[in-house]
Amino acid sequence: MRAYPDLGWINSKPEQLVEVCKREQKNANLNELTICQMNRLSQLNQNYKEKFGFPFVICARKHQKEEIFQAMEHRYKNDQNLELATAIDEILQIAELRIRDIVVDNHDGQFTKVTSAVEPKFSEIVLGPKYNRL
Repeated sequence: MRAYPDLGWINSKPEQLVEVCKREQKNANLNELTICQMNRLSQLNQNYKEKFGFPFVICARKHQKEEIFQAMEHRYKNDQNLELATAIDEILQIAELRIRDIVVDNHDGQFTKVTSAVEPKFSEIVLGPKYNRL
């Protein structure tokens, strides 16, 4: 969980994000933050990591930037156990959507891998760039 990139890196550290993370953050309009919003997001990320010891994780594909800000502020009030459970649930949602992007259910008990011109490693798609050694 500690390997997840901070939300907003699409603006400050895009070279450290794999393409799927960039798409997800763009989907949530995190690439369209004002300077004030970038500063706010940076502070929320920092506060969250200091309290919980891991970065804030949310399934960005299911939210827009204002919802994400609200979730960060709300979840910061959680205790360690509740937040850990919430973060794990968000990771599972992210993984499920990423798997659905690369695997199609044929509705006959069979699954087909979606082919693309560039096929990143499964571990990079689901887990992120720090796990591309798997």
